[in-house]
Amino acid sequence: MCECDDEDDEDEEHEAEDTEDEGKREESDHGGAPVDKDLVRSARDAARFKRRETSDGVEADLTRELVTAVSGGDVVTVRELLERGVPADACLSPSKSAWSLLHVSCTEGRGDKRVVELLLDFGADPNATTTDGMAPLHFCAMESHIECARVLLDGGADPNKLDSEGLNPLLRACMARKVQFELADLLIKRGTRVDYADPEGWTALHMAARYSLDRVAALVLSSGAPVDMVIPSNQWTPLMLCCTEGAGSRSILEMLIKAGASVENRSDVSITALHIACYNNYPELVGLLLDAGADTSVRDKHGRSVLHKACLAAQPSLASARILVERGVDARARDNQGQTPLHYAAIAGSEPFCKLLLMRDSSRGRNTKQVLVDMEDEKGRTPLLAVCEGPLDAPSVVRLLLSYGADATHTDNSESSALNLAVRAGNLGAVQMLLEQAPYDINHPDEDCRTPLHLALAGQSEFDPSLFTLLLEHDADFLDAGIPRLDRLNGSQLSSPLLAAVRKDHIELVQRLCGTKPPRQSGLAQCCPQGHDLQPFAGAETFTCDVCCLPATFLGERQEYSQSPHLQRLATWALLTSQGECGPAASRASTLVASWSSSGYAEHAITFTVEPAIRDLQQHFGLGSAEIFFLCIDEHARKAPSHSFFAFQRVRSKQK
Repeated sequence: MCECDDEDDEDEEHEAEDTEDEGKREESDHGGAPVDKDLVRSARDAARFKRRETSDGVEADLTRELVTAVSGGDVVTVRELLERGVPADACLSPSKSAWSLLHVSCTEGRGDKRVVELLLDFGADPNATTTDGMAPLHFCAMESHIECARVLLDGGADPNKLDSEGLNPLLRACMARKVQFELADLLIKRGTRVDYADPEGWTALHMAARYSLDRVAALVLSSGAPVDMVIPSNQWTPLMLCCTEGAGSRSILEMLIKAGASVENRSDVSITALHIACYNNYPELVGLLLDAGADTSVRDKHGRSVLHKACLAAQPSLASARILVERGVDARARDNQGQTPLHYAAIAGSEPFCKLLLMRDSSRGRNTKQVLVDMEDEKGRTPLLAVCEGPLDAPSVVRLLLSYGADATHTDNSESSALNLAVRAGNLGAVQMLLEQAPYDINHPDEDCRTPLHLALAGQSEFDPSLFTLLLEHDADFLDAGIPRLDRLNGSQLSSPLLAAVRKDHIELVQRLCGTKPPRQSGLAQCCPQGHDLQPFAGAETFTCDVCCLPATFLGERQEYSQSPHLQRLATWALLTSQGECGPAASRASTLVASWSSSGYAEHAITFTVEPAIRDLQQHFGLGSAEIFFLCIDEHARKAPSHSFFAFQRVRSKQK
């Protein structure tokens, strides 16, 4: 209460107070001494008049002193200051927190009921609110100050008072997760509604289930709390919240089921309590829900069964999955993308989970059309392909799937094999396992004509020799036979691994590849735009492939293919044109070519002065980079760069 200016109002108040039994004395805990109501009243009256004579500065000092005494639970000082006229309902920082002295007394672990009683006796408002709308009873509930809460309720505190978030003291207590049964019982007995839901739809039972407050859950259930009330935003019930991560109380689940909670309620994404328990690895709750009749065939909006959910867990729930499998849950169920639980377990890298599912499938008998290990999803990927492409390198799962007969030669809808996918994902262990234990095509191209070596390079932001070395040791072809030359030379992603390595500045890889001795047939095929076998022309100086649209030139003598001089020229050309201008890249090209001096072709490559020729050809004929490259290759074979125009005319005439 604040200072009164109307003395008539005060006189009326005194008259009303005088009608009470003035001679009555009561025992109190105010410092252990009895309090005479008449003396308190007289002190209060004297304080009002004295306060009018006190300057603002002195009053502020006394108020701060009272705050300190209340905060420290100093009952004697609190009583002394109140009797001197310091207001019991003083507001601290009205424009900020608006805490009252009762708020201070009920929070921060103090909770001295004697101080609360004194403040109430001297006129403090038990329902005063902070800027957040919280009353002192909210603070008592959050801090579990039971005796203070009792004094406040006796003094007129509203047990259903809502703060600015729409929470009553009971909900605040549950949210603080340290509510005591006695406090909840006190609030409910004093009239707190157990069916009240906050603006988001949470009741005390929702919170008790979510935070595993067993005794509070039992109390609100026995007090008539609705057992299946749903949260509007997601349609979750207390039973579902009981199965969430960090909850998992068996006793609450049993109480809810006994109270009639439905095990078939679905959330907004069609999951049930059984889905949630499987996902959060609560095998005990899974068993209880199944015993209560939970439907194992229910799918969520993504088509996932409860077994899919068990596989989705951060640590796949083997115990829950074993219960589900023993109860006959279909291990071949597909989600909306056609994936089975085995796909999920493989992607998660869980060998024990995969083994459980495969053993269950084997016990049912092998059906060649529906065998679990080779079931495909919508992308045509089997579990083997799924684990090879997955975020985890799981060679043990690859080995397990192969041991159960997984087809390592199977390709998905993009023509990618398990090896292609494992290389693209950078899963070195899976690649090694496939190369050691499965039939494979080391040069198998996907639908974009990318071989494993292409994919290894595409997936490497920094050069890591491990994967490349492994592929090269198994005879991976670093040339681009079979890829149309116009595609690979016009900036397409279909460049050979060598050209791609040069463009990505993987100099170490370029040196490694150029030092490799390719098979003769591969070297000859490199000269043909369509990758045709040119073995019959090996002894000729020049030749034309009759089945190709463009002529090709035989680069050097037959024995020179062991050193692959044309590969050096390809790399040099890529360096010279990689940045759109020849000049800035020329020094890098010279440095690179100089590192090949031991091959005997460095001098020939360094004299590859194509910059003037490229300018002239672009200016006079409007040629693209691919056509210019053909001419440069032709002139290099003849060691006569100045004849480029004649070479171009020959090409044009032969095309016509």
